[in-house]
Amino acid sequence: MSDAVVRAFSITPISIINDVTVEVEPTPEEPTPTPQTTTDTTSQENYGVQSIVVQSLLATDEDAELLADYLIRPEPNFWYTALTVNMARLTSGQRTTVSQLEIGSFVSVTKSYKYGTPSTVQKNLYVEGIEHRITPNGHTVQLYFSPVGFTQEWDEVTPTLTWNDVADGLSWTNLIWTIL
Repeated sequence: MSDAVVRAFSITPISIINDVTVEVEPTPEEPTPTPQTTTDTTSQENYGVQSIVVQSLLATDEDAELLADYLIRPEPNFWYTALTVNMARLTSGQRTTVSQLEIGSFVSVTKSYKYGTPSTVQKNLYVEGIEHRITPNGHTVQLYFSPVGFTQEWDEVTPTLTWNDVADGLSWTNLIWTIL
């Protein structure tokens, strides 16, 4: 199906953090805390230095070191947001598969690179939007995605709250997490 993909959107590495420093506020137990730094030199050689400094209210240097280790992200997190498929370039079976996709469908998208590392990136995603463009010259389907970590399969979302159940002051974000 790779010949039928007209354009893929936002297949870019994001979220590389290969130099993390966590600073701790002085406390009576630790009056002169030392900033804790975690680095990944291999990542820095491959992608350059991507650093953050975190001001924390953690109690000890040991806690700061644990947080710095947790925050390090030496490899890119590739993000697929959309894909345009030229239906005319698909086989009959592929056309059937694409035309049966719905909002909430679980798909796997693989992108191969001619140069660089990694040579392929595969992501499991949910379809969040579908747009058909039918013109005298052809038919394309634009698929919009969200990562699996950000959504649930639509069949499993069972809201139990009504607006009358919402407490005063509850934000929309908190409401969504309450429902899910």
